[in-house]
Amino acid sequence: MVDEIAVLSAEGRVLASGRGNRKADVDISETVFFNAFKQPGQEELITPLYWSDSDQRYYLYHGRRLESSSGEFAGVVISSIVPEVFADALEQMSVYDGESIALVDPGLKFIARYPLPDVPFSIGSQIESPETAEWLTRGESAWSINIESPIDGRKRLFRMLRVGEYPMLAVVGVDLHELLSAWRQRALILMLVTAVIALLGAWGVRHYLNRLALAHQLRQRIEEREQARAEAQIAAAAFQTHLGILITDPRGTILKVNETFSRITGYSEAEIVGNNPRMFSSGLQNATFTGVYGSVLSKPVTGKARYGTSVRMVNCFPSG
Repeated sequence: MVDEIAVLSAEGRVLASGRGNRKADVDISETVFFNAFKQPGQEELITPLYWSDSDQRYYLYHGRRLESSSGEFAGVVISSIVPEVFADALEQMSVYDGESIALVDPGLKFIARYPLPDVPFSIGSQIESPETAEWLTRGESAWSINIESPIDGRKRLFRMLRVGEYPMLAVVGVDLHELLSAWRQRALILMLVTAVIALLGAWGVRHYLNRLALAHQLRQRIEEREQARAEAQIAAAAFQTHLGILITDPRGTILKVNETFSRITGYSEAEIVGNNPRMFSSGLQNATFTGVYGSVLSKPVTGKARYGTSVRMVNCFPSG
């Protein structure tokens, strides 16, 4: 459904686009569509058919508001939807002779129809129907009227229905001669077709929004992973310093020491890991000294210590 996705700054300029730098100079800061997102509470918006000067074609645009961590307006993410996807969906539906199914926007611009009209009628063509325009101004959700089709001139009974909150109308037409020949069957088909069109519109937009939510979650996971990697690199760099570092679990079992610690004490990491820091106690201090200042650590000369007859360290773990 989506032809392109673009991210715009709070000033209305394109920051990133699915088409690379081709639209880097686009500025929509003066459009009604963009300025609507500056209003608090305007989370998303879908436009009717909108003509793109750069692509020379019609799109429906779906936008979602972006906010900073403080809740301030930070820009908009916009996707462009090609109207042809709706024509493809209508072609999958079965209709009888004299029936028609069409989608138009609230400005009565033609989006899609099945079957295709015999006369040239392209996407975005203006439909002239004063009766329908009057119904739209009344704000009713559904309406029926028996008129000649402004598209092919064939007289039909039309049923018009707004597709939820989206800028789209579903118009189902039935030839009166066909309807009167088997009205019960036709009434059932009309209701089923209208229900399918409504479900089609709701399903399509929901599926699209779910894809946007999935993309947002994926971006969050990537950012979290990169942050964790950076923190791990910082911790690794800090561990390899000129200071001796010893890490234990809450029970005092030694988990890891750095190279500096091994060089100072003369013990290799394999000799230290799994033991308790008490292995370094020299036994030369009384309990009062140990309780106040921590255990004094040392190792007698064994051929491994490099600095004098013994190596001493103060245990940095609080007493108890």
